[in-house]
Amino acid sequence: MNRAYAVVIRRMERNYSADCPDVRGCIATGRTVDETLRHMRSALAMHLRGLREDGQSAPRAVTQLATLVRRNGADQIYTVLRVAA
Repeated sequence: MNRAYAVVIRRMERNYSADCPDVRGCIATGRTVDETLRHMRSALAMHLRGLREDGQSAPRAVTQLATLVRRNGADQIYTVLRVAA
């Protein structure tokens, strides 16, 4: 089953950082936005695989991009990543 998770990318001093509000503790960094997205997709897949191996279900993807923009402002990058859950 594939899930589509909202992801927030933030510009840091020397790189980019990404997190997924629906998957607490799952973060990634990269030198560019594209690299950060690749790392985030891998981090999400590994996190979800670990949950499955531990007999837990994947978190529901409930956060909407519009909600994130309203809450965090438009100075960040918002996207959705599809991963196998």
